[in-house]
Amino acid sequence: MATGKLRLKRGAFAGMQVSRHKLSQIGQVSYPTVLKYVEAEDVDNFSGPVLYTMLSVGLGLTDEQIANIRLGDLFEVEGES
Repeated sequence: MATGKLRLKRGAFAGMQVSRHKLSQIGQVSYPTVLKYVEAEDVDNFSGPVLYTMLSVGLGLTDEQIANIRLGDLFEVEGES
């Protein structure tokens, strides 16, 4: 099995369209989870539904825009040699 990590890129959610509190309410995501994703302090364990909420509600992206995001735009790739 290959070794390495995908880590949420720091600043990936810097352009939030709504406040963190509002995002938590609208997206039904706990406030501490929203903070974890926004602050991106070594986030290497993430949820698909939360990530979708952050992109669609938080950044205001459409499904088409989300589908066209490059992996490298959201994540840092940390390979192990």
